[in-house]
Amino acid sequence: FFLGARPSHTPSQSDSRLLQQIDMDIKAALWEGGISFWLIGLPILLVGHIPILAVAKVIEWVGGENAAKSYFKFLIRITPWAPKMKETDVYRFTSTFKLPPTTIPENLRGVWWMSGNPQPDDLTCLHRSIWYPSQRRLRIYLTGMDSWTWHDSVVAWTRAWSTATFRANYNFYFDEDLKKAYIIPQMFGIAVPLTALTGAKFEMVQLDDNLWDRVTTTKDTVKHYYLKRLIHPDGSVDEKCKKELIEAALDEKNPKTSVRQVYGTKG
Repeated sequence: FFLGARPSHTPSQSDSRLLQQIDMDIKAALWEGGISFWLIGLPILLVGHIPILAVAKVIEWVGGENAAKSYFKFLIRITPWAPKMKETDVYRFTSTFKLPPTTIPENLRGVWWMSGNPQPDDLTCLHRSIWYPSQRRLRIYLTGMDSWTWHDSVVAWTRAWSTATFRANYNFYFDEDLKKAYIIPQMFGIAVPLTALTGAKFEMVQLDDNLWDRVTTTKDTVKHYYLKRLIHPDGSVDEKCKKELIEAALDEKNPKTSVRQVYGTKG
């Protein structure tokens, strides 16, 4: 199995060489991890995932949005390896959340708001991620304790359930200055060869101490959203970022950021 795109060169080589090597590894995943993906991931997707999503659509059509959300909450509860979920809101979260100990680089610490993210994800805390210094690689499990939050919507609950089902995680490969990263998704520990299959590339570039640019590049488009530091490494809350998050959460004109509660994993 292809367990992750690992650069085969030493960390002292140039950033461009690093990104080229990772790109080559991702293309190789089409034949290495890609085979595992087709043999394991795709059958699970087709046999289990699609019928469940179809049922969810019927439930939403008959019983409404709350019924569909309850359906996915039930699925998460009965999935043995799925994490328990806890419900919170922006005010409670920023006043009660405590950062756990960590060994990750300083410029990645704290809690980050994914401002402008078109997906139903809100906040991430990288503290419980695994840091591999020799590879300059960070692995975050989306179902790790207090690592990720989603909107309170059917789409978000669908994504939360899918993430738990596939044990999804992201690998971030950083340059020598730790200011740019190439992001590789995995499921069941197998690299998903999205770059080889679709041409899409996922990168993150640090703009200043409290801001990262998350760039998604396809053959036709370049899209951005931004990680803004909501809680600093010392535990203090960035009040400006908090205000922007609350304003976005209450913006009914933009359903993608219309948040009433955010849901984070707990164990």
